[in-house]
Amino acid sequence: KSRRWIFNPQILKEKDFVEKIKKEMELFLKKNTVEQTSLQNIWDTAKAVLRVLATAYTVKRNKERWQNQNKLQEEIYLFYLFYLNKFICRPIPKGLWVAHNS
Repeated sequence: KSRRWIFNPQILKEKDFVEKIKKEMELFLKKNTVEQTSLQNIWDTAKAVLRVLATAYTVKRNKERWQNQNKLQEEIYLFYLFYLNKFICRPIPKGLWVAHNS
């Protein structure tokens, strides 16, 4: 069962997204506003373009966040492994090891 796409209005709070949409929509309207094209067709196409842009932006943003989170987990793991463990001489907690390897 495929899920219906729903626009996430929270991304409108992100300046980068708003700027990208403004720029892309200006370009879209310049290229697609011609006498032969109906307003309904322009509107439907604009919605499709917005969907693609929103999806691409969200995927990229989430990937960057995931990479940043993994990097921070790696730094925490290495800090614990090389500094805290060296001075305290305790085994690495199971949860930290699992988070590092997942």
